[in-house]
Amino acid sequence: MENSRVAAAHSPSEASMIKNLLPPELNGHVAFSVQQQQPVAQKKRWLSQRFTNRLLLLTVIWQILNISILTLVDKNLSSDEALKHPTADEPAFVAGIAIMVFFQAVQVVVTVAASVKLAKQIMHNTASDSFIVQSYLSTVLLYAGVYTLIHRLDYSSFAGMEESIQDVTRDDYVFLSFCKLLYFSVATMTSTGFGDIYSGKWYMDLVVVTEMLLSVVYNVTIFARGIVVIGQRSAGRANNEPRPHDGQRTAMQSTTSFTNSVFQDTHASMLDQSVSDERAPLLSVAAHA
Repeated sequence: MENSRVAAAHSPSEASMIKNLLPPELNGHVAFSVQQQQPVAQKKRWLSQRFTNRLLLLTVIWQILNISILTLVDKNLSSDEALKHPTADEPAFVAGIAIMVFFQAVQVVVTVAASVKLAKQIMHNTASDSFIVQSYLSTVLLYAGVYTLIHRLDYSSFAGMEESIQDVTRDDYVFLSFCKLLYFSVATMTSTGFGDIYSGKWYMDLVVVTEMLLSVVYNVTIFARGIVVIGQRSAGRANNEPRPHDGQRTAMQSTTSFTNSVFQDTHASMLDQSVSDERAPLLSVAAHA
């Protein structure tokens, strides 16, 4: 007998399982065509999950390595004034600039890739709280490093820095400059802006504006995430409140019904008694009459 129907299955095991479920009289009328599943092509990831989980730690280590190498390079400068007024014949200064450009360029590429990945996860509502916080703090450290590089190239790029680092030596210059500009980066990213340090050149204004725009995106994302977490915890706390079980609820209903019936019977008997007391004098008067 020819097969009158064709059923599609994704694997031979699935076909045999469907065949076992069919009634015996239909087994001869159904043919199975096994469809081969196409392998799903995995997308190439720029940043692995292991790397993004340690993004903040790797950023801190990278910046510490950058500061340490620059501190060693600055020891080869001819004088402390060479930091503030560099000349082309200072090979140590040129080497320091090259090192900073390399470190910050790598940091920019990594932070941009992490930000793109974070944006995609936020759009699909799959971003973790840890990744959001790590990306936020890594961006703060990135701008601190970029500001340090620009300040090293142009000593007057930031106003308010002279009073803080005017008496430092070559051994402490890079570290103190990074700390002061990290403070400026945090103030900008958190929209605080004390005003003691601010950009002194037009091109610095453009760089600071980019951090301001990123701060708006991050702050709104973190604030919205916090609202969602608080709402979920409140809903979970309300759902976890103890409620009576079915047996307890039935017992409570029975007790309530019994109490209501007793109250109604008592109230009715009291009404009958009061009516009888009121009728008693009337009956005695009628009897005497």
